Amino acid sequence: MISIRLESNNRDNTEPFVEASLPRNAAVSPSPDRDADVINLRAALVGITTPSVWNGISSAACLVVFSDKERETAIAESQEWNKSEQLLSRVREHLDIDLEGGTEPDNFERAVEGNRQFRMEMVRQAEKDQREICWRNWPYKDDEDDSMPSGDI
Repeated sequence: MISIRLESNNRDNTEPFVEASLPRNAAVSPSPDRDADVINLRAALVGITTPSVWNGISSAACLVVFSDKERETAIAESQEWNKSEQLLSRVREHLDIDLEGGTEPDNFERAVEGNRQFRMEMVRQAEKDQREICWRNWPYKDDEDDSMPSGDI
């Protein structure tokens, strides 16, 4: 489990810290929106095609069929996606940034520093073989910011 807890260094912030957790093998950042749409659509289809649900909707046979493995995978991916999104939502709220990482000019320096702290903490807590992926996939970074910082994290 990756847990992030950062003390607020903003005197005006009524929240003393941000704390969130997600499974250690979860993606650091959600993929592009279309991936989220596919993940959640698949989970919705799995849910609606479950016999107990489908039989309440229609007496006709359901033409969409998922294997047990496909059902388990779809639900697990959706849960992982939603946990990742909840974590990122808490980060955005704490940093006072929008979905794309934008913020008001007066908040810029605080948001940049807070973002750096979150990113470093996420990488620190990741499995060693996942650290570079975590660094590259952090959603609130400059496009060219892909290389890990040198030295200890």
